[in-house]
This record gives sequence, structure tokens and C-alpha cells, in this order.
Amino acid sequence: MSHYRRIMNERSESRAKRRPANTVPETRAEKLDKIRKFLRRAEASLTGPIYELRDMGDDKEPFEFKVFLSFDPKTGKQRVEWRLPEIHENEILVAITRMRVFILASEDNYLPKVVALLQSLFDDPMRSNLDHLRGYVDLRSTGEKLVGSYMSFGLSRPDADPGMDVMREDGELAMHYIYGYAVKEDDWRRQIIDHYGAESFEVKMAVHIQLSGLMRTVYVVRKQILLLLAEELGEPGFSPGSRARAHDVDRRTARD
Repeated sequence: MSHYRRIMNERSESRAKRRPANTVPETRAEKLDKIRKFLRRAEASLTGPIYELRDMGDDKEPFEFKVFLSFDPKTGKQRVEWRLPEIHENEILVAITRMRVFILASEDNYLPKVVALLQSLFDDPMRSNLDHLRGYVDLRSTGEKLVGSYMSFGLSRPDADPGMDVMREDGELAMHYIYGYAVKEDDWRRQIIDHYGAESFEVKMAVHIQLSGLMRTVYVVRKQILLLLAEELGEPGFSPGSRARAHDVDRRTARD
């Protein structure tokens, strides 16, 4: 038995132990209603400038940024400047508000719950085949955290408090921004964001990377649902001519 399959079995057994003995199993119709709830939220959330910057059907990097190199002939010094696409802070906060529901375990739209619900609608081998989708989701969000990393950031300042001068992955830095600056103001997380600066390239890059990655994960889950259940749900499926090209979820998806 594979390591991943063993983890899935352990999780299933743990959930079964926690379930009250008198719990009535959900009907297929009730499960489909929850799937529709996810589709509605996904449709409302997959919008805005961060979403538009990326072709969600492609496995490319989240978006492009520019690097500018300047030289001062008087001092002989070179300066490197990294620039991100211009996105207003309010647009970022709106995206965080819309997307946060997908990483909260208490929500029906929590991505691992949605995938588990989708799997429960099928027998093997389709149920087992969807383990790849669950693995893909776990690469981006697990335990109510944004995970996965494209970049790490460090900032050395002589006036910084001890413990601030460390390398932080973009997922960690994005979570500090969300819960220390955007939706809550946890003192420790806010201190970390203040160390970099809420408007700094490092913080903006981390937040953009993670929001774009989470959007693509929601996009992939939504696409797979529509590929499998569009007719039963009474929802339109993915059109081959859509901007974000549909493709089956398989092992290649985990490369993103």
C-alpha cells in the first residue's frame, strides 16, 4: 500500500471514529446540493485581476513579473528592481475574502471536504482515481494553511527584533499577511509583516503567488466536478473553446 493511500485510509478511519453513532448518512441529493454550493462559490470567486493574469488551464508560473537593472555611472552602483503587475490593495483584500472559505475546515466549501464529497459519489475505480485530485489539493492547502512554495524571502535589518531575520516561504508569508493584516490582526503575524512592509515586493509577491495558486486549485476541482457531474447537476460543462482550457486531472496536475 502506498504511503499516500495509507494516509487516506487513516483519515477515513479517524473520521469514522469521530462520527456520532446516530448520524444519518447524507443522501446523494444532499451531497449534490453541497457540490452545487461549492460551484456557486467558485463561480463568484474565480474573478478579478489576479485570476485574469493567469490562464488557469495552463501549468505555467502564476504570473509574470519584471526585473529592471539600472546603473549609476557616478557611483558605479547597480540597482535591481522587481516589479509586479499593478493590483490595488482593495482588489487583493476582496480576493482574500472570497477565497478564504476554501481553506477553512469549518466550511462546507473547504477544498479537502469537497474532494472527499466528490469521491463519495462514486465507486471504485473512479473513487480511487480521484485520489490524484485530493493529492493535488493537499499540495496547495492543508490544515487550514496555504502550502507549497515557489519562492522564499528573507530580509536582514539591523534594527529588527531577534527571530525576524529568517527565510520564509511564500505560503507562510501569505498566511501572516492574511491573519496579521488583511482579515485579522494577530500581533505576532503583524510584527512579521511590518518587518518586511505590507507594501513590500516580498509580501505582495507571496500573497499574489498563493492567491493565484489557490484560484487554480479551485478551478481544477470545479472543472473536474463539471466533467463528471455536469449532466446530473444540471450545470453547463466546460467548453473546449473557453479561455481556460479544460484538461483531465491526472498525475501531471501535481507538477503545478
